[in-house]
Amino acid sequence: MRLPRPGDGRSLGGPDRPGRKTEARIRSELVPPLPKKKYPRARQHQRRSHIFVTMPHLVACPQCHSPRLPHRACPVCGTYRGRTVFRVEEERHRPTS
Repeated sequence: MRLPRPGDGRSLGGPDRPGRKTEARIRSELVPPLPKKKYPRARQHQRRSHIFVTMPHLVACPQCHSPRLPHRACPVCGTYRGRTVFRVEEERHRPTS
């Protein structure tokens, strides 16, 4: 029997050798790990109880009375604490082609 040379493309073949892949090792590379038991729906909901969407707290702008986020400049009129922070340009309507 001829022994394979390095770079020959063949492995030495025993189950303990790193060159040979067993069927279980091949299967573990293809299939992701799965849970052994079914996760109860109640426990799943308990785990996700802190995951929810909340409405942002809005306050009225003292200048234009439109809703805005607190401690931020008004996106409608551009003022913050009575000062004009930025100029708001009117939207230009683009001609549709």
